[in-house]
Amino acid sequence: MKKTLTRLPAAFFTFWLTLGALAAPLRAISVVPPTLTTLVGQSEEIVRASVAEVESRWVESRSGKQIIKTFVRLRIKETAKGPANEELTLSFFGGTVDGYTMAIAGMPTFRKGQQGWFFVKGNNRVICPLNFAHHGAYLLQAGPTAGSTQVMRLNGAPLRSTADIGDETDDHAAASSSFAATAMTSDAFRAAITQELNRLGTTREVQP
Repeated sequence: MKKTLTRLPAAFFTFWLTLGALAAPLRAISVVPPTLTTLVGQSEEIVRASVAEVESRWVESRSGKQIIKTFVRLRIKETAKGPANEELTLSFFGGTVDGYTMAIAGMPTFRKGQQGWFFVKGNNRVICPLNFAHHGAYLLQAGPTAGSTQVMRLNGAPLRSTADIGDETDDHAAASSSFAATAMTSDAFRAAITQELNRLGTTREVQP
């Protein structure tokens, strides 16, 4: 039987193992919705990549406690900001191992084969390596015309323009309707990122 941790609000995280059962008071991720400027400027790395592997495993935290983390290995197709590497492994708090689950509400999850744009900050230093959490990744899917690629938010809704960045609307229905045809193309999204990087005057440094 799968064992799932109860999600409880807390001012901080603590973890412990008791009689073979795992318990942890957890809180949901909460971020201030970004603009394109803050998302691009404050990201340490911006890449277009495909998810090559997703693996959850027990690791030891800095405090010496055993926790579960999920590692998402990206195969990089294009780098807009940051070092030009072939791969990047993102480290997220939480996951399921041996029937035990650690979870934080709102933590982004991915599966092998997905493609998208990823805005990274604090990888291996924070519980979520995506800048502004769920606002820090945008998935790519086939568009309505042959060869076209659309940009979708993690909640399943289309990213119609960069003004939608930071939108908190949970609109799964929109993704399955003709509304999805209004999504930005990957090329248009790339152009917007490049334009913002040029305006900020950097492709390597994090803006304050």
